[in-house]
Amino acid sequence: MAEENNFFPHEAKWNKEKVSRFWDYFAHNQELVDLAFAREAGNEIIDLLEPYIERNGRNLDYGCGTGHLLGYLFARGYNGAGLDSSAESIKKMEEKYNGNRHFQGAVLSSGIPNPIKDSNFDFCFFLETIEHILPNELDLNLKEINRLLKPGGYLFVSTPNKEKLDRNKVICPDCGCIFHRVQHMNSFNVETLSNIMRRNGFETVFCREVFLGINKGWFNKAKKIANQVRNFWFKTPPNLPHLIYLGKKK
Repeated sequence: MAEENNFFPHEAKWNKEKVSRFWDYFAHNQELVDLAFAREAGNEIIDLLEPYIERNGRNLDYGCGTGHLLGYLFARGYNGAGLDSSAESIKKMEEKYNGNRHFQGAVLSSGIPNPIKDSNFDFCFFLETIEHILPNELDLNLKEINRLLKPGGYLFVSTPNKEKLDRNKVICPDCGCIFHRVQHMNSFNVETLSNIMRRNGFETVFCREVFLGINKGWFNKAKKIANQVRNFWFKTPPNLPHLIYLGKKK
């Protein structure tokens, strides 16, 4: 009965410590690590962006997790560094890539500004991370990325397209805490994403709705085909699950 008395439904109040704790757990659970978006769509994204990535340039994965994207970059001969707020993720990434000649280091982000000098990178990847940022720190993080990029450097962002956040919320059966099951706090469409980038010093190269990850298994391919059939049959506008943005530092 005492345990039941401690249960009351309430929305999670995220802060930096709780976000780091959440992703430290993910880094310890290999089954969840294997579901990382960068693992699923990383090669496809690099295919899209190769015209903009310098062969001997400096590339940063901002919100790198355990480093799936970096692995794909290294396999193609590109350099890369990682930054993340999860100490466990950084530890796993360093264990994986220390000794790799393309690995340019890992940074544990404990606050902004990060301990990286200005204009240090040619390209920054921001994959499936912007939706996890505390809403009152969105501009702060984008200004930080702008600081880290060289003039004319590129920022690539991917995020769910027009996500209905409440659709993916769950509740803790012990305490009643309600939270998005993978800690999303922000939702974007083409207009809102383009606008936030513009006000933080980026010139849009493209911003569009897409379907990523179709090369990773039959289920994603089936989903894409079903989406196309539905749009054709019912004459509905495309309802694509992913949003991608490429911007250039002004």
